Amino acid sequence: MVAASLLTGCASVYQASQFGGFETQLKEGKFQEATQSAVNRSDVDEKTGRPTDLLWTLQAGSLMRMQKDYQRSTEFFDASENMMQNEDTRSAASNVAMEGTSLLINDAILPYQQSHYEGVMANTYKAMNFSAQSDVDNARIEWNRVYDRQRRAVEAFADEIAERQEEIQAQQEKQKEQANLNRSLKASSKLLAQSGVDMGQWQPYKGFVNPFSTYMYGLHFMLNAQSRTDFQRAYDSLKRVYSMTGNATVKKDMSIARQLMNGFSFNKVRPRVWVIYENGLAPKKKEFRIDLPIVLSSQKIVYTGIALPRLVERKKAYDYIKANGNKTTQLSDMDRIVKAEFKEQFNYILFKEIVRATAKTITQRNIAKKDSTAGLLFAVAQMATTSADTRSWTSLPKEFQLTRFKRPASGVVSLAMPGMEQSLDVNIDKNSQFNIVYVKAVSAGQLPSVEVISL
Repeated sequence: MVAASLLTGCASVYQASQFGGFETQLKEGKFQEATQSAVNRSDVDEKTGRPTDLLWTLQAGSLMRMQKDYQRSTEFFDASENMMQNEDTRSAASNVAMEGTSLLINDAILPYQQSHYEGVMANTYKAMNFSAQSDVDNARIEWNRVYDRQRRAVEAFADEIAERQEEIQAQQEKQKEQANLNRSLKASSKLLAQSGVDMGQWQPYKGFVNPFSTYMYGLHFMLNAQSRTDFQRAYDSLKRVYSMTGNATVKKDMSIARQLMNGFSFNKVRPRVWVIYENGLAPKKKEFRIDLPIVLSSQKIVYTGIALPRLVERKKAYDYIKANGNKTTQLSDMDRIVKAEFKEQFNYILFKEIVRATAKTITQRNIAKKDSTAGLLFAVAQMATTSADTRSWTSLPKEFQLTRFKRPASGVVSLAMPGMEQSLDVNIDKNSQFNIVYVKAVSAGQLPSVEVISL
C-alpha cells in the first residue's frame, strides 16, 4: 500500500513540477528566467533550431513578446502555428492510435491539443509584434488570419462535437458487453456537483469570439486603412465588439470608423493614445479526483478513482490602470473565453476518463482472478497512471482592459495603479498621430512591462 500511495498521481506530480516553478518565476517578475524555462521545455530541435513542444512554444513566444524580443517571439509563434496545422491535418489512423494509447494511460501523454482561443491569440500576438516593428503589411496578414480563425470557430466546434459523439457511440458499443457506461456517466453528474463542478453559467461571447482580438483587428484597419473598404471592416468589427461588451471606448472608436467610412478626412482625426492593459493571468487547470461507480455487465458495481481537470481562476494584478487620469475598463474577459471552451471539451474528457477507468478496472479484475499478486501490481499501476491533463497556456492574461484619450502635449503618459506609491511615466512619440501604450501586469506589487507602438 505504501508503494501504491507513492505511485498514485506521479504523472500529476510531474505536470505540477513543470508548471510550478514557471508560475513562481512569473509572479515574482523574473521574466527572463521564466522565458528561459519555457524555451528549455519547448524541445528546440538541435538541427533546425525550431521548438517542437507546442504548449511551451506558445508560453515562450508570449514572454519574448513581453520583453520586446519581437523577432524571436514571431519565430516561436510561427513554429507554434506550424505545429497547430500539423495537429489539425494529422491522419485519422494516427489519431486513433494515439487515442488508443492514451486510454491505456492518460491524456497527458498525447501531443498538446490547442484550444481555438490559443490559435487566435497566437496570431493576435504575431500581429502585435509586426505592428511594434512598424511592419504594417505583415501585421495586416496576421489580422486577416485572426479574422479567419474566429470566423471558423463555430463551424469547428460543431465538427468536433460531431466527431466526439461518433467516438462516444463507438466506445459504448465496444464496452456494452462488459460495462454500462451510460449508468456510470449518469452517476458522475451527481458526484461532480458534490465536488463543486458547475459550468452552467459559463457562456461564450457570441460566436466564440475574443473581443480583444476583434477590437485590435478593427483598430488596425481603422488606423492603417488602405481604402474605404478597410474603414468598413473597422466599423463592422468595432460594432461587433461593442454589441458584446458595451465598452464606452469601443463605442467612441466605432463612431470615428463610421465617420471615416462616410468620407471624413483621416488627417482631421485628432491625435490620440490608446492604452491596452493585460491584467493578471488566465485560469489554470488543476486536477481533482472522485470515486466513480463502474457498472459491470453483471450489474456488479465497482468503485474506482478517476482524475479530471478543473479550472482555477487567478487574481488580477491591479483592478485597473489610470493613464493620465483615464481609467481602464474591461474589454475582454479571458476567463470567460477559457471557461466557455473548456465547457465544450469537458463532457468528452469525462467520457474518456470513464472509458479508461472501466477498461483498467475490468483488466485488473480479470488478471486478479488468475493471479492475485499480478492483479495487485496492475491495481498499483492503474493508480499511478490515473492523472488528468492539466496543461494550458498559463501566461495569457486574465482580462484585457482599455482606455483612450487625446495625445498629451508633453509626450508623457503617466500610469497609476492601485496600491502603487509612484506612477510610471512612459514617453510616447509627440509627432505621431496615434500611439498605443501596451501594458502587461502579471501580479500585484510587480512593475508592469510597457511597450509603445507609434502610428
